[in-house]
Amino acid sequence: MKSNINVAFLAAGVILLGMFQPLFAGLILGVWGVSLILHRWPLEMSGFSWYLLSVQAAFWGPYLALPGWEPLFLFRLMMPLHLIYFLCHQKHMQLIHQGKIPLIGLGIWVGTSVLSLSWSDFPHTTLLALYYEFEISYFICFSIYYLNTLDRVRRFAHYLGLNYFIILSYSLIFEYILGQHLRFSKAYASSYDMRPTGMLVNTNDFAVFLVLYYVIWLIPQLTRIGRGKNQRLLSLKVTSIWLTLFFLIIQTSSRSGFVALVLVTLVLMGHIVSLKMRLITLLLASCVAILQLVRGHLSMISLLLLKLQNTFMGKMNSTHERMRIYRYAFFAILEKPYGYGAGSSLRHVYYLLKGYMNLPEFNQQSMGMHNFVLAVFFETGVLGVLGISLLLAYYTYQAIKLMQSTTDYLASVPCLILICFFSASVGSSSILEMRTLWIAFSLGLALLMNQQTIKSEISHEKNVNAVLFSDAKSD
Repeated sequence: MKSNINVAFLAAGVILLGMFQPLFAGLILGVWGVSLILHRWPLEMSGFSWYLLSVQAAFWGPYLALPGWEPLFLFRLMMPLHLIYFLCHQKHMQLIHQGKIPLIGLGIWVGTSVLSLSWSDFPHTTLLALYYEFEISYFICFSIYYLNTLDRVRRFAHYLGLNYFIILSYSLIFEYILGQHLRFSKAYASSYDMRPTGMLVNTNDFAVFLVLYYVIWLIPQLTRIGRGKNQRLLSLKVTSIWLTLFFLIIQTSSRSGFVALVLVTLVLMGHIVSLKMRLITLLLASCVAILQLVRGHLSMISLLLLKLQNTFMGKMNSTHERMRIYRYAFFAILEKPYGYGAGSSLRHVYYLLKGYMNLPEFNQQSMGMHNFVLAVFFETGVLGVLGISLLLAYYTYQAIKLMQSTTDYLASVPCLILICFFSASVGSSSILEMRTLWIAFSLGLALLMNQQTIKSEISHEKNVNAVLFSDAKSD
């Protein structure tokens, strides 16, 4: 009965949409038709499969689109496909009971953003911000719902890790060595800034992305128990990837990326030092070997050191500009504590730094505030920042608590993701549209919400492996 009511409402919505946007209505009908083909699939299996596909599509964004149709890329088709399938087939939903506090915070933030549409000076920008908040809600809710077992977390991280390895290889070979950049990157559009950006737009975004998805790539690597040659091969892989992303981050000249790498490395080594001493030993040995290899090329070392120095000392104008933005936001919040409308900070900051220019309304006139929480405060006021603070405070408390409870690598992942999240929220212009960041944040939140089930599975797996290893040793 409930399923029939959902179908009736969806059909009415598609008919209404077809009166104004026939193309989108046709696309939704096509999506609906595909979902009905899977009617006999078990919900838990097929729904998780749809979500995996949707996340892979979101990872690549506009690169998975037909030429000339970049705004309507694959993820924006896969997401409604998955939602329609889920609404038509779901029998129960325990999400509210699993993640009550963070979902309340998320709901307060999104609800306040919706209300801000009534007083926003830039309604078009607010609508766009609401869409991105809908995407964020999608990732958070379905990650908590689906990533509730160790096997699913490994599979999820495995597919993300494959995409990460592709981007890492491309950036090293094609961007750094050959100077060929992907079409939506800043380096592709400009003829002077040739720093690597991967499949993202800006260097700061890419630098934090490199560290963030290194953490995720490690999940299937470090959560499987291996011995002997497998352990040595793992150490070699982990160290090689770390050295590669360290080199690329220096090339991006990103302060936030470098800080994230240092903090993540320190936390990671301190948390699992007793379990992965070989990783540290091999890392130090690799560094010594590299220094020996380039001992005769002092100019290369000097160049890397100079880049590292310029990363922190050569961007004083950028620092002063951000301080100016922060001061402006502070006094603007005091003047209007209920906010200026979701997404409006992008336009206000642009006009602050560039002045009011006689450009068409829908031209690109946006610059981020380089502080996510401050931007939320500016846009949605006291109520909106209360909601996002509730979400982040709960995440932070639970992440620290989980990391202190055990030395398993998976227990440190939410905290490591949080380090990268805060680095991006300050280093990047705006993180609202950074799908790769919110996918990772949702994974960390899912680990926190489902930690009891996952911890029991890890414990069971350890016991089984211990028994198998002892039997093999006795034989």
